[in-house]
Amino acid sequence: MNDYIYNSKNIEVVKSYIQECKQDFEDGNFKKENLDLLDDCIVFVQGGKEEIELFSKISISFGEYKKAYNFISHNINNEGVTKEEKIKLRDLQQHIKYAIKKENALNLIMQGQKNVQYIVSHTGVRGSDVIALRKSIKNDNKLYTGNNNVEEGR
Repeated sequence: MNDYIYNSKNIEVVKSYIQECKQDFEDGNFKKENLDLLDDCIVFVQGGKEEIELFSKISISFGEYKKAYNFISHNINNEGVTKEEKIKLRDLQQHIKYAIKKENALNLIMQGQKNVQYIVSHTGVRGSDVIALRKSIKNDNKLYTGNNNVEEGR
């Protein structure tokens, strides 16, 4: 992207590529290795709310929560992003921030931490969410080990 000159022809080419990426994502064909190029493309065209949301959704689909969060931070003031759209993007960013915290809580649980209050204080995740995460992990383990009626054929 560094070789591209900012002119109307190149902007249209890059916008077309962004649309192809969107279609690939919707079809389940977008590859993680194309994420950085998509980032550069959206920055190049000074993407609006739709492009920022697209990049965030794709990043999240690959578990790249911090990348999505940072992308919003760096692009929320792009020309053409209205005040109302900034509010929606900030709301999306807060949801992503909480997802990052939940991911950290999940990591603590997977490392064997059982103290809910410890997890809450170290991650900022609500206690009810920590309990739900633990329960979900416990249920997933039942499925994997066959310790439930469905897996045993009953």
